[in-house]
Amino acid sequence: MFSRALARSRTSRCARRALANEDGGARLLVTGVRATPRGEMPLPTPLPLLGKFLLATALAFASSRGAASVPEIAAPGLPDTAMAEMTAGGPVIFFNPALYRAAGDAREFVRAHEYGHVLLGHLDDLSMLETSAGRERAEAEADCFAARAVGRASVLAMARLVLGLPPEPRDRIYGTKPERARRILACAGVAGGDGDLGGLE
Repeated sequence: MFSRALARSRTSRCARRALANEDGGARLLVTGVRATPRGEMPLPTPLPLLGKFLLATALAFASSRGAASVPEIAAPGLPDTAMAEMTAGGPVIFFNPALYRAAGDAREFVRAHEYGHVLLGHLDDLSMLETSAGRERAEAEADCFAARAVGRASVLAMARLVLGLPPEPRDRIYGTKPERARRILACAGVAGGDGDLGGLE
């Protein structure tokens, strides 16, 4: 999930509180392909070689645009696991610590999905922010970015997590649960992305 301006988002109230209360304790500073912990959000397990290459390339590109340091800020009232927002100080990733922990093995995927929004320029692209087609494309691209950047276990965990969720209004942006799970698996090149969810349903 992502948004452009804190003021335009219903979820932004808790994000603004997190920013106002943020004292450097709930941040991660991305350096290369590793992150240095300064807060609660646990680091993912090491990325597979291809994922490391993709993430390193994306970070190198982003750092040339000034986006290599992305604060990750705990926002306990956030109604979603995580979301990327553009603030006056640049991109920020907010996360709900309880929902993030509950995501289990899918946490790496969730985190990479939000970095996808930042690194793919979704937060700066008004067409991605203001149109349904743009939001759908942004979510699909962030899913594919994450699926290619994390390990197989995290991809499978995310597909299972998605399939275990009930239908909800935001499915019109992400696609139905089976559609999203298939897309995630297909982007990762994992069996099941071809239409058959291989027993995940």
